[in-house]
Amino acid sequence: MMSKQITTFLLITIYCIVGKAAKSPAKELLERLSSSYLQLVPFKLNFELINYRDQENYQSLIGTYYMANVNQFRVDFAEQEIIFDGQWLWSHDRTNNQVVVETLDPQSSLTFIFNLLNGNYQSFKAEVTKSSKKDSLIVVELQTADENQYFKKICLVIERVNIQLKSVIYYDFQNLKTELRLTKPAKLESAAAATLFDTQQFGSKEIIDLRP
Repeated sequence: MMSKQITTFLLITIYCIVGKAAKSPAKELLERLSSSYLQLVPFKLNFELINYRDQENYQSLIGTYYMANVNQFRVDFAEQEIIFDGQWLWSHDRTNNQVVVETLDPQSSLTFIFNLLNGNYQSFKAEVTKSSKKDSLIVVELQTADENQYFKKICLVIERVNIQLKSVIYYDFQNLKTELRLTKPAKLESAAAATLFDTQQFGSKEIIDLRP
């Protein structure tokens, strides 16, 4: 009986050692990256999303991103506020004072930002492509590891000192470039975050329910 216990212990130990050894520097960096954000929850940061059609033509969208926990986020734009409560996406159009409730599109820019900050990198292969002690930035390139062909290439530009995202550049299946620029996150008080994520605030507005 004692021999069996020792054998089991040795197998578990070997498994843990091999697992740690097999983890790439890029994977370890991504874990540190998501940890740096998750330990600040709830927080907010400002961002700019730039869609390039070519070198001279592009569209820019500026907003504020809030993260309540690993399941919920909020995004504020000039004319729209969006809350994902962990199950449904609530989009309030300030112009017509309407609220649309629907499922979250897994290929939307909102999902992309949420996954980046939440550490959802399971479907990507990661490789550090630029990093030296003299550089203040580390560049990690992600390639899709599953059947998702939407992203052709993603480059994460990470600040070396605080291990936070400075920008993200990605190319889609049509080779169109998108750049996401992020500011440093600022921690929120729990009470303030609870108010920001309360969907009851939409109760007096016209609700367009598109939930299945």
